Amino acid sequence: IIIPAYNEEKNIGKVLDSLHQWVPGIPILVINDGSSDQTRDIGRDHGAEVITLPFNSGYGVALQTGFLYAVKNEFSPVIQMDADGQHDPRYICDLLREVQRDEVDVAIGSRFLGGRKYQTSLARQAGMYLFGKIASLFCKQKVSDPTSGFQ
Repeated sequence: IIIPAYNEEKNIGKVLDSLHQWVPGIPILVINDGSSDQTRDIGRDHGAEVITLPFNSGYGVALQTGFLYAVKNEFSPVIQMDADGQHDPRYICDLLREVQRDEVDVAIGSRFLGGRKYQTSLARQAGMYLFGKIASLFCKQKVSDPTSGFQ
């Protein structure tokens, strides 16, 4: 599991504890993106491998770092999730099941299925809606949460 994190000391411990509860024994890698708080230490204290970038490089660089580590260490499949607690680890097995059926290369968790609500700005909602429609058109199946960090 790859978790990019920037100044997430308030959330990362709870996220990691929840992961250990729902998927015990699975390797967890926190990419500490140059945080100025205790994200690195809390990540380690809660059982994660932590790679610390020397300065804040952004979400994309943190993800790339995590995926490079996963490839180098022959981890497959790989789950990506955010450090802020918005993704429920109890659904990790569902994502893995979809990928392991060999019918898909990527499974994306949705914050909107099952009647769940996700609060964000109106502009972001509009962008997510439009991007979802375009992604659904190209994928030939419904993509309800195209910007999800849970995949």
